[in-house]
Amino acid sequence: MNKFLLFLAVLLFVIGCRDEQSLGMLPMTYTQQDPKVQLQLPQADSTLQLGRSVNEALEEEVISLLAFDEALDISDITMAVKSFTAGYKELTENFPGTPEWEANVTANISYEDAHILSIKMESYLFTGGAHGYEEIRFLNFDKRRGRVIEGINMFTNFGPILDLAEAAFRHMHNIPEEASINSTGFMFEGEVFHLPDTIGFDTHGMILHYNQYEVASYADGPIRISLPWVDVQPLLRKKYRP
Repeated sequence: MNKFLLFLAVLLFVIGCRDEQSLGMLPMTYTQQDPKVQLQLPQADSTLQLGRSVNEALEEEVISLLAFDEALDISDITMAVKSFTAGYKELTENFPGTPEWEANVTANISYEDAHILSIKMESYLFTGGAHGYEEIRFLNFDKRRGRVIEGINMFTNFGPILDLAEAAFRHMHNIPEEASINSTGFMFEGEVFHLPDTIGFDTHGMILHYNQYEVASYADGPIRISLPWVDVQPLLRKKYRP
């Protein structure tokens, strides 16, 4: 093989690798009134395994938020919006003057490198009552294997990351090391520190996000802890290190 053909082969290989890693993210927006629904989600290239995993995970999250009829087999976002709307219409027919429901969901990439893709999903849902409910969830993906991964499964050992997180939590909220984790008013089950339901990543490091009610009252709001990459990176499995 001459030098030109060798160069061409390498160039095509590099382009192919870039195409394989490119999700071709395009914005998907859905808006309706009565009730108010606004969705702003990235849509990935569904010809790629990773793209399909991203789209399916986002769709599942939206369905879990908007589906109001457990008897229905809701398989996509359109059906979920119809379920949400039908639930609101049924309530207003039985109880005129019901406050208008609202659903607002936005998702964006919070972090991406050669190994990890982390998507932050923010949602607000109001279906009556004194106030709505805001929530943040992170969806993490193994880019090479093209599938969802739980944040905690990215670490070689559970103990060190738990210790690091608890130390950061105590420092942030002035809780002495020898005191109960609930001594200042938190509500950890069994008075034992635990990681939040959702773990994500951004350019600064790992994000631990406790949503409202998870370990504190609604009035306390959500709690967020950021652990810097310099502390987190040595604890990650090698295949996930930046």
